[in-house]
Order: sequence, then structure tokens, then C-alpha cells
Amino acid sequence: MTVKAHADITELIGGTPLVRLNRLSKPGGATIYAKVESFNPGGSIKDRICLNMINEAERLGKLKPGGTIVEPTSGNTGIGLALVAAVRGYKLILVTRVALSAAPRRRSKTWAGTTASPAPSDMPDLSIPQHILDQIVAHARELAPFECCGLLAGTNKTVTHLYRITNIVAVEGAEKLSTFDDDKVAHLERLSPEERAEIAFVMDMGDFSAAKKDIRKNGLDLQVVYHSHPKDPARPSHTDIKIATDYEEIWERINLPVPAYLLVSLMHSPAADIRTYWIADGKVRPADVHIM
Repeated sequence: MTVKAHADITELIGGTPLVRLNRLSKPGGATIYAKVESFNPGGSIKDRICLNMINEAERLGKLKPGGTIVEPTSGNTGIGLALVAAVRGYKLILVTRVALSAAPRRRSKTWAGTTASPAPSDMPDLSIPQHILDQIVAHARELAPFECCGLLAGTNKTVTHLYRITNIVAVEGAEKLSTFDDDKVAHLERLSPEERAEIAFVMDMGDFSAAKKDIRKNGLDLQVVYHSHPKDPARPSHTDIKIATDYEEIWERINLPVPAYLLVSLMHSPAADIRTYWIADGKVRPADVHIM
């Protein structure tokens, strides 16, 4: 058996396997194949884009030996650029207003990436229309004393769509709560549905998948995950921070950007307190939100 040797790892980009999917069509129906892009060296289809961008920049003379690449990114593009930059000897600066999730940051630094956040500017992190905030508050009040939850999506850091998601903690019980450790689940199992819903939420995956499909169909970006605190302040609880931290790598795997987290508190009802945060590596910082 002869094993082909490659000059460097970039020669493996694009050589992903084509796999037949045998259970997606009925017997006698269409034959369906999938390209498994996770087999690229950097783990995603973005490796192809990054290699071609650098090749083209070199061809045009815009990128020369010893040059520096600067890219705004929050995930797989940064990983792909770091991989190619390491091979070609370029310095790479990855810039993001939202802190890169743990996995992309580690992998980028392992290769060539230097991550950085830009200096504060007059541009907000997000712009959210008042009518969408009103819908979130209405959702929170409808479900109180249960927690509500949902997604916000849009383009160019401007929210345009709201997706309500069912909180399964309230309706299906603690046996569904794979996000929590055993002690937390045992505690939740002793509580009534009303008590459970006041301290935790888990999104229904059917609702989430439908929202994700619609977001992609409409060319939108996931921008915010929201939920309510019926009797607590509008700040992330320990459980909120744990879930957000656990999801940092999940967002990457499902090709969605790391979102901001919006909380609405009804503890001083009828007034509603709305605050938005970035959560990364277990750390919380306020998001700069412009209300339209």
C-alpha cells in the first residue's frame, strides 16, 4: 500500500470525502451524497475559502512574505486563516467585538492567530427595535411565573426577527435536563413545574431547529438568545453562565455565531428591566445595545 506524502497541510484542504446518505430517501428514490467538510484540517468548509483568499491575495501581489493578515471573525474563518497563515509564514490578527468562544481561540493560537478586540467605538454591539423588546416583555409576562426563552436574528448587527422557543423545563420535567449536573437534576425533580420554571430554562430542540432553519433560509444571523427572570434581577445566574459557557463550542459545531444573551426581569412588575450581556469563558460583560 502506497501512502501519498503531502508538502504541507494545506494540500489536504478540499479533499473531503463524499459519503452516500442511505436513509434520507425511500427505496427507489433519489441517491443523496454529502461532502463531509468537517474532514478539512481546520474542521470546516471555511478552510477552502481561507486558502483561496490567501492564494488570490498572493497572486495579485497584495500579500507578500512577512505580511500581516487582519480579519474580523468569531469562529471558523479565523481557524482556517490561522492554519494557512502558519504554513505560509504570515502574521494573523483576528479582530472581534464579541470574544471568540474558547475552542476557536485555542485552535487559532495553536497555529498562527493573534486574537484581539478593537478599541471602543461609537458603534453599538447590537441594535434592537423597541417593538421587538416589547414582544419579549409580552412573552415574559404571558409565561410568568415560568421563564420564557427565544432567539433574535437579523443582519449587520441589527435585530429584525424574533423566534419564541418552548421552555421544556416547565412542560416535560427534569429528566430532559442533560445540560445540568446530577445534583442539579435531583434538586429540580423535587420541585413542581412552576418552581422549576422559575430557576431554569432549556429550549425545545424542535422549536430551535425550526428557528435555525428559518434564520438560514432568510439569510439572517443568530444574534441574541433571550429569556426571562420572573422573580430575579436581569443578570445572568450561575446556571445561565454555565449553559452559555457549555454552548460556546456547540455554536461553532452547528455553524452559528456566539450570540449575546438578553435577560428581562419582572421582579419589579409592572416595570420590566431588560439587559444584554456577552458571556465567554465563564466571564460576563455588558453589551452595548442601541434601541431603535
